Amino acid sequence: MQLTELLFHKVKDLPGQGQLSLKPGYVAIVSKAPSLRVAVIAPLCPAPDDQKRLVDGSGPTRVGVGLTSGDGSPYRLLRELGGNRQLLKFDSGTKKFSPLTEDQLEIDSFLRVECGMPPSDAYTGFFVLEVNELPSLRGKAAAAASEAYVDQPKVKALKDELELTKKFEGMQDRLFKVAQRLHDLKLLDEKVKDAEADVKAVEAELGRSPWSPEQMKELTAKATRAKEDLKKRDDALNDIVKRRQRAQQNVPPPPDPFLKDPWFYGGMLGGLVLDGLAVMLRKPYIGLFGLLP
Repeated sequence: MQLTELLFHKVKDLPGQGQLSLKPGYVAIVSKAPSLRVAVIAPLCPAPDDQKRLVDGSGPTRVGVGLTSGDGSPYRLLRELGGNRQLLKFDSGTKKFSPLTEDQLEIDSFLRVECGMPPSDAYTGFFVLEVNELPSLRGKAAAAASEAYVDQPKVKALKDELELTKKFEGMQDRLFKVAQRLHDLKLLDEKVKDAEADVKAVEAELGRSPWSPEQMKELTAKATRAKEDLKKRDDALNDIVKRRQRAQQNVPPPPDPFLKDPWFYGGMLGGLVLDGLAVMLRKPYIGLFGLLP
């Protein structure tokens, strides 16, 4: 398990509300507020005196931590002092944390099994703030305690209780997984219902259409072909315009009018003279010379 953030609201000796990001590894938080350590531990390991050590009396006090499970999934564990804890899971679809459970036994089972959290007394020992809490000094106290008298019957009773607790935790873990699976199935069912509603809306829209689906496909195909036909027509018109321009450029200039040519009138006059001589001399073959160019 890895803590990723600390959230607090109206906690004694701390600002009104805040959110601190916690990076992987050893993290040192420098603060003069004695309630900071309790704010970190209170959501994970509730204690009877948390309310006295955290509540400032100005309103509802809330603390929470962000954490990741063994598979790397992000969660949030929130607690309102005087109320129950709430476990939330990050939904990648909505980019928000959605409520998962408020059952305290399920939350404890989740922390132990899914996140690998040790017992509360061992876990709180990870948070060292004072010199007398260093592992070297705590080791001396543990060595002194090991020399005390051991009550064997009590030890056996504690072992039996521990076995029963493990079995109970196993059942709680299975129940938690079942509840989580039911929650996921509920979300999937809501998504399926939304998809079915969208499909019905599309079908209703198609039912109001004057064309059948086959006709709409045919119209779509015709519209696609119409664009291609329009492009072909434009290309053909452009080709005709280009040909017409080339034809106009290759047309030879018109000839000069022959009525304005003096040689025309001279040829006509010569022909008339020859015809007149042929008539006067009565020699028709003279008129043939008037036909020569």
